[in-house]
Amino acid sequence: MRWLLLLLLLLAACEAPETTSTEDATPEERVVPVAVETARSGVVADPVLATGTIAPSRAVVVSSEGSGRVLDVSVSLGETVKAGQVIARLDGQVQQAQLEQARAALRSAEAVQALAQAGVDRSDRLIEQGATTPSEHFASTQDLAASTAQSDGARAAVTLAERAAADTRIRAPYGGQVAQVLLEEGALIGPGTPAFRLVDLDPITVEVGVPARDIALVKPGQAASVRVTSLLSQTFSGEVSHVGPEASGSSRTYPLEISLANAEGLLRSGMVARVEVVVGEREGAVLVPESAIVAGRPPVMYVVLDGVAHKREVTLGRIAEGSVEVKAGVAAGEQVATLGRQHLSDGTKVSIYTLGDDPDSTATR
Repeated sequence: MRWLLLLLLLLAACEAPETTSTEDATPEERVVPVAVETARSGVVADPVLATGTIAPSRAVVVSSEGSGRVLDVSVSLGETVKAGQVIARLDGQVQQAQLEQARAALRSAEAVQALAQAGVDRSDRLIEQGATTPSEHFASTQDLAASTAQSDGARAAVTLAERAAADTRIRAPYGGQVAQVLLEEGALIGPGTPAFRLVDLDPITVEVGVPARDIALVKPGQAASVRVTSLLSQTFSGEVSHVGPEASGSSRTYPLEISLANAEGLLRSGMVARVEVVVGEREGAVLVPESAIVAGRPPVMYVVLDGVAHKREVTLGRIAEGSVEVKAGVAAGEQVATLGRQHLSDGTKVSIYTLGDDPDSTATR
C-alpha cells in the first residue's frame, strides 16, 4: 500500500502544468515602473550658516526719576504699552505744593519786574527833559536788572517744580512689552529705583556668532533666512543689520545681528534660531528633486536612459526648497528616477509614468 501511494504522488507531479512566477524573473527581465524628472540648470545661493539667539531690538530697565509712595501700577507682565504711556503713579502731593509755591513766587517776581520796568520808562522820559540826574536814572536801571534776575530765577524754579511733579508719573520711553514688573503698590521709592523692564520685539533681532573664515563675506543689508525650531522650524525672512568689528573673547566668533519683522509676535526673546545669510549666488548648478536621492555612502541616483536605469554615485551640494545640487554624477538634461527608485538596481528595465497614471498600464517610453 505504501508503494502504491508513492507511485500515485509521482504521477500527479509529472502531470502538473509548468508555471512561471513574475517574482522568478531575472533582473534583466523585470520591468519597474518609475516616475522621473529632468535634471535642470539653475541658480544656487551660497549661505553663511550660524546658530543664534533671538533678542529684543531694544530693552531697558525703566527707573523712577521721582520719589514718593507708589499709588498705582497700571500695567502687568506681558502687556503692550505705547511710547509715553503712564505705567505707574507716585504720591505727588508734596511736589504739586512745591510747584504752586514756585508759580506764586514767579508771579511776585514778575510784578516787581513790571514796576521796575515802569520806573525805567519814567526815568528815560525825565532824563530826556533834564528833570532827573544820571545817578537816579542809573539806580532805576539797576532795580530793573535785579528784578529781571529774580524773575528768571523764579521761572527756573517753576521748571524744576514742574519736572518734579511730572516725575511722579513713570512713563514708557518707547512702545514695547512689559518683561518685568519691579514695583509694588505702597512701596516708598526714590530716584533711580528700578520699576519695569521694557522690551521692543518688533522688529526683533537674532544675535549670532560668525567664525573668522566667513565674517569677510557678510555685509549689512544682505538677506537672511531665520528658522526657529521651537516654532516647528517655521522660516522667517530678515536682513543683516550690524556686523561686529571684533571677535568675542571666549568663542572667537564675530557678533552679527539679523533684524526681522515680528508684527504677529510669534518670535520671543530667548528662542534659538538657525540663520542662513545669503552671501553669493552660483549660476549653472545642476538641480534635481530631493526625492531622487538614494541614501548611502556615497549617495546614489538612477539615471533613466532608453528604458534602463543606470546607477550613478553622486556628490551633493546645497539642499533648498525641495531641490538638491549635484556637483558630480548627473548632468543637466538627464532624467533621474524619483518615485520607485528604491526598487532599482543598475541595469534594471523601467517603464516611465507620470503622477496620476496607473504604473501597471504604462509602456516603456
